[in-house]
Amino acid sequence: MRHSDVSICGRSAAALLGACLCLGVAESASAALIPNAISGVTAAVRGNFDGVDPNPGSPSRAVDGSGLTVGNVNDSSTWTHDNTWQNGLLARGSFASIDADTADTTGYWFAMDLGAVYSDLDKMWIWNDTYNVKGGAKLVDIYYIASLAPGDVPVNSNSSYDFVGKGWTLFDGGHTIPKSPAGPAVGPVESIDLSSITARYIGFNYHTNWGFAYQLPGNPNPRIGFNEIQFTTEVPEPSAIAALAAGGALLMAGRRRKRVR
Repeated sequence: MRHSDVSICGRSAAALLGACLCLGVAESASAALIPNAISGVTAAVRGNFDGVDPNPGSPSRAVDGSGLTVGNVNDSSTWTHDNTWQNGLLARGSFASIDADTADTTGYWFAMDLGAVYSDLDKMWIWNDTYNVKGGAKLVDIYYIASLAPGDVPVNSNSSYDFVGKGWTLFDGGHTIPKSPAGPAVGPVESIDLSSITARYIGFNYHTNWGFAYQLPGNPNPRIGFNEIQFTTEVPEPSAIAALAAGGALLMAGRRRKRVR
């Protein structure tokens, strides 16, 4: 396992230990974050959206676990979203229709801040849009970077963002995010292996969505976005978990001895 930041490693391991201790109590539970997920992720987007962070329909709702239910912690198909627009992000933009299943979203983007540099990333889990499936992201370039100057950090705007010019590294160019089935209680459409990178920021440069859709009276612009995106860190080896548990037991024993004295 790679660890460039001891405090991050400690948080990840402690979170996992807590999760392991809880599994003996209940096999399934409602939760905002999937097992071993990073908390406190924030997001920014190009386009108009339905609420100011952290209100419903805002960028943060697509990365904070809103609307997620974790059923069986060992079965990702049971990690489902409630299919409400309030708990996801569908940004409006001026897109050109290509065909029935594709709209040109060039110049639009979505960027996420993990809150710290992680060298033990595992996967990025994506729940594509199910509220209006044609609004889901389709063809994207995925970028990452470990640090940014304050003026280069993406913020919500209606302007393009130059990932290459600001020093981001291309992780996967021309990646197609699967289309989600319609309806509630839908699990993630894919998980992308991030174990080869060290990053704090992950960004999508949009090319297309799944169709020229979501045109309502008084709200004519098509949309692009996600129900949810979450990031997980690597699971410590069983020996590391055992060491953590032993350390916790020794700490508790020491505290008991102090009270006896």
